[in-house]
Amino acid sequence: MPIERPRCLRELSVWLAGSDELAASLRTVCEVNVLHPADWHERLQDAHASFLLVEGNNAAEARWETELDRLLEACEGAGIPRLLWFTSSPTGPRLLARCGRFDQVLAAERWQVPELEAAKAAEPTTLWPATALPIDGAAGDRSDPVVWLGGWSRDWPADWQERLASVLRGASQRGLRIVPVADLDGLPGDLQECVDTGEPRDPRAAMRRAKVVIGADPVVGSSTFVPAVVFDAAACGAAVLTPHDFVTIHEMAVGKVAEGTWRNMVPIVHDGEITVEELDRLLDDEQYRIEVVGHMGRIVANNHTYAHRVATLASAARYSVVYDAVEPVAV
Repeated sequence: MPIERPRCLRELSVWLAGSDELAASLRTVCEVNVLHPADWHERLQDAHASFLLVEGNNAAEARWETELDRLLEACEGAGIPRLLWFTSSPTGPRLLARCGRFDQVLAAERWQVPELEAAKAAEPTTLWPATALPIDGAAGDRSDPVVWLGGWSRDWPADWQERLASVLRGASQRGLRIVPVADLDGLPGDLQECVDTGEPRDPRAAMRRAKVVIGADPVVGSSTFVPAVVFDAAACGAAVLTPHDFVTIHEMAVGKVAEGTWRNMVPIVHDGEITVEELDRLLDDEQYRIEVVGHMGRIVANNHTYAHRVATLASAARYSVVYDAVEPVAV
């Protein structure tokens, strides 16, 4: 049954049908009870929920194929708000067909919204990923010039593979190190020499050793996707370049367009030539890189943490919670 209305983020209790990774991020802010298709009935007997959150990705969709309708029916009967957050791309057909059963549907990228509207989602909107890491604005001495937390798929669209390969080839001219965090099968042969083949490295430690991180998602091959690594890298004190087309003048910039002082803190790069130009600015001008890292640290701290995302989810579930009542948790 629903609990008393929460007054702050820490008092939220979320039922999650989703990944362990999302659960870990949410737990830095609120209570999370991860549900599983095999035993969700039993788990609900001793748990309470502010809302149900279903994560929309291929793995979750496959796991919940036979039980999701029953879970939604149980929550609907108990008056528990139901939220669907597509954290990956593309949207899956089973969850897409069930959009009308949720109180709010949120998309990983803005181009998914028309598709969700066509699927009868009620006023769908975008909700980006965020960082669950503490913000460390120390740009200081770092051993690796450029790092990419990499993965590759032969199933990606050809134009995305071509764009990403060109960006990485440009980065390889300035000391690119590829840290595998996903399958690299299909990575172009000339980029294999950039792969770190030593002992497994902690992705967070790799970002903290990097002056610049290439903000390309290692799993999703969409040019308009918003990769979480952008926010994690900024939290770790690295400057970021991205080949994904998601940044606008309203989100990752400082200055004023009318005065000619506007600067994008996460430059979008589509090819090797522009990548080299942007890397030259960041790697050859230490003061400029430190300034960029400082700006991005503040942008992320003020807009792109999981406290911000949970507050948005709570609002979608019709709760008014005190944002600053949550204490930051180191992860």
